Amino acid sequence: MRPQRHIIASTFSGIAIWVIGRNLPAGIILFLGGVMPDIDHVAEFIIHRGIGGISVKKVYEAFSPEHDPLFDKLYLFAHSIELVIILWLAAVFINNIYLIALAAGYALHLIMDVGGNHLSRYFYFFIWRMHKKFEVNKLFKKEVNDGFRRSNN
Repeated sequence: MRPQRHIIASTFSGIAIWVIGRNLPAGIILFLGGVMPDIDHVAEFIIHRGIGGISVKKVYEAFSPEHDPLFDKLYLFAHSIELVIILWLAAVFINNIYLIALAAGYALHLIMDVGGNHLSRYFYFFIWRMHKKFEVNKLFKKEVNDGFRRSNN
């Protein structure tokens, strides 16, 4: 899913929480929860290529379908349904509006990715990726792509 789509959806969701709930901090937290999971793309790039010469353009291209795969392994720590579940359990147990907003934004991000990316139905489970040893050639459907390029995250 392209970052712009996450930004747009998270902006409208954050504004809705601000206007309906009259809670600007919760709206901001929901927005951040909806866009921040993509920071793991930057971390992934640094893991494989190092920090030298990093740029927004290079990171974007590394996860773009127009370019050849750059990595043999793919971790994407923040793109994890397990983390969404943990966040929601904490939010419900603690009953804190800001934690609920964070969990909602984070869930929105992953729902958009799961629905918008043509990947295995298990891809967003970190445990499944770990079971596949994070190896790109084991993580992605061959009929969709020979690498991870069609994920378009």
